[in-house]
Amino acid sequence: MLISLKMKPEEIKKFLNEAYRKADYELMFQKAAHDFELFSTLWSMVKENPSGKTWRLFWIMDHATEKNNSHLIRILDELYPFLMQNETDSYLRMGIKMILRCPINEEYAGALLDKCIEWINHSKIKVGTRAMAFEFFYSTCKLYPEMAPELLAIIDEQMERSPSAGMKSRMKQIRKNLS
Repeated sequence: MLISLKMKPEEIKKFLNEAYRKADYELMFQKAAHDFELFSTLWSMVKENPSGKTWRLFWIMDHATEKNNSHLIRILDELYPFLMQNETDSYLRMGIKMILRCPINEEYAGALLDKCIEWINHSKIKVGTRAMAFEFFYSTCKLYPEMAPELLAIIDEQMERSPSAGMKSRMKQIRKNLS
């Protein structure tokens, strides 16, 4: 699969239509990690049409920022509101994961925390998204320790709902860390 040096949105769309395996995306992950112009184009495309195959663009952004958050820092003020207005599990899960790679933006932390509590308590939200919402809440508690009792109360409530083994384990770890 050919990836040109300067990719235009049309070329990115063509790439999405032709790429099916993670291996097809490896070069794109690397290119987006090193080229803010490509990363910015991906972000613009996600914002313009957050449906269909654009979740894969977000996935590329996620992988591109695993080791270096410098691109994320530049879009963080847009990423928080984007997530708070979105209902797609994959966007929520990956978006929170990306936000957690950066220092918490105090301007948006309260609003995103409210959404995270909503997602944690919503039975139709997938486990992965709920787990990332817990992680954001936990990170917020590190910044604002006075919020720990609320998180502990939510953990107690969630434990009564028979969570998955992974979620249960993570909640126990968060509880231990907060104690």
